[in-house]
Amino acid sequence: MMVEELRVFVNERAVRVARGATVQDAVAALDRDLAALLASDAAYVTDGVGRPVDAGGPVGEGGGIFRVVVTARRRRSCTSIWTGASVPKRCSSWRGPRAFASRRTRRTP
Repeated sequence: MMVEELRVFVNERAVRVARGATVQDAVAALDRDLAALLASDAAYVTDGVGRPVDAGGPVGEGGGIFRVVVTARRRRSCTSIWTGASVPKRCSSWRGPRAFASRRTRRTP
């Protein structure tokens, strides 16, 4: 019995994975080092239009587009910044967009 493979794209490269594979499996098929960064929260995955995707979720149907973004910040602990929910204690130093804007538009006498 043959395992059906799906073709998905990771960082603009075609990768073949088994049906039911996770996004992290697809990243690992392309680059094991990149998958290790993803597992350590030093990177995150977005879909073809830039929305964050759960790396543990299934790739879905063939033709899916995923981009791995490597960051110096640990995004998973501060996901509420992007979703609009309340900021957890670990991210309490972030004061929100208003604080940032007020620093940029502050006038000097």
